Amino acid sequence: MTRFENSYTEEHFEASMVELPQLKIVIICIYRTPNSNIQVFIENLDNILRALINKKKKVIIIGDFNINFLEKNVNLQLLSVLNSYGLHPVIDEPTRIGNDSRSAIDQIILNKSIWDYNCTVTDTGFSDHYA
Repeated sequence: MTRFENSYTEEHFEASMVELPQLKIVIICIYRTPNSNIQVFIENLDNILRALINKKKKVIIIGDFNINFLEKNVNLQLLSVLNSYGLHPVIDEPTRIGNDSRSAIDQIILNKSIWDYNCTVTDTGFSDHYA
């Protein structure tokens, strides 16, 4: 598997990856630090995805992006980078519900044309985020 030790910093985001070599799948779990530099995150994510896609790996990204994917003005550059690799966010309902807000900051991102999927957001009762 490709190593990405220098691709991220805790100041901006953290990522853990696991490869399923027989299936040529890489699962990436991401936590983007709230109020961190989104540009640094997007650039590093682009570098990681480019390396994996160039090696013919299928990619699934899950995690807490601290970006509300329900908003009409979701970062267009992020969506453009994901789109360029055929990746799309699939969670389209709130994953975090507060007293005054509803957001989808937790996300699953995959290539919809490869995967047959069904996602449902459920209340786990363990935190203020839903899975």
